[in-house]
Amino acid sequence: MQLHHFELSRLLPVSFSGLIQVALAMMQNLPCLYDWAEWSPCSATCTDPTLRQTPTRYRVVINESIARSSGSIYAQCPEPEDLIEIVPCNTYLCPRHLSSYNWSECYLNDPANGASAGCYRIRMLEPEDQLVKIDGNLTVPCSPSECEKVSKWW
Repeated sequence: MQLHHFELSRLLPVSFSGLIQVALAMMQNLPCLYDWAEWSPCSATCTDPTLRQTPTRYRVVINESIARSSGSIYAQCPEPEDLIEIVPCNTYLCPRHLSSYNWSECYLNDPANGASAGCYRIRMLEPEDQLVKIDGNLTVPCSPSECEKVSKWW
């Protein structure tokens, strides 16, 4: 007559029965299981294009939650220091002040009237998907002598 492990455990002393249950559990094929901690705060509020580095956040495994794998079909658990996830966050570009953009050359206000109508410069915005903080003028007038130079091109 063959006894199942549950029946056998009832016949043996408690301490020996516990060892058998542990041994039987270890022979089962169980994967490595663990819980993740909460995500860390993002390392920055936006991506600074001058740094060429996207902000990240991370999370780690809670060491006390690790249930080691058992049996022969599942890989062993990675070491706790290898159980970390790092992901990008706040990937949009940081706002840039309008005053940080360069000025263009001068353009005539009215090419038909030449320098007498005046001329202006405009900020040379770059074609980026980036918020621009308005902290100054988009255009400024050029001097009369600069307007004379521009009108000679027409």
